[in-house]
Amino acid sequence: RRKPSELCGSRSGTLYRQHPSIVQITHPPRPDKARQSGYRPSSCYIVYGKPTNQFVTQLELQRSKRAVAEECAGRKLGVLTDSTYKYYEAILVDAAHNPRISWICNPVHKHRELRGLTSAGKKCRGLNVKGHLHHKARPSRRANWKNNTGSLPRYR
Repeated sequence: RRKPSELCGSRSGTLYRQHPSIVQITHPPRPDKARQSGYRPSSCYIVYGKPTNQFVTQLELQRSKRAVAEECAGRKLGVLTDSTYKYYEAILVDAAHNPRISWICNPVHKHRELRGLTSAGKKCRGLNVKGHLHHKARPSRRANWKNNTGSLPRYR
């Protein structure tokens, strides 16, 4: 016999699966976690739910599923789990309504999620740790590899 809490979880999971891949919701399911991410209940914040698995099997991505979900939500529109999919909340900002967050409209901050500048992007790039054990991650793995690879002319 399944417990009532398990039934509620499976019921919400099937409801999520019946929606399209990116869904606007009225309020975040976990308000405390959303407030840590910068969410405030005003008209300029929109919360979307996005399933992270991209329907590609047998491939292990280097980036985290959360970073991929942020990227897909960012492409489409400018944390919940069930047995099949994972769902994350992405907070998208309409900065025209709030001057305190209008810094995100600057050209420097365009598509931060595509360049790995969000928290999830930095984490999968290995930039959330510092020290002598992680010196090969900065400024990026590729740039560090190029700096350490010597190129000499053929005739010298």
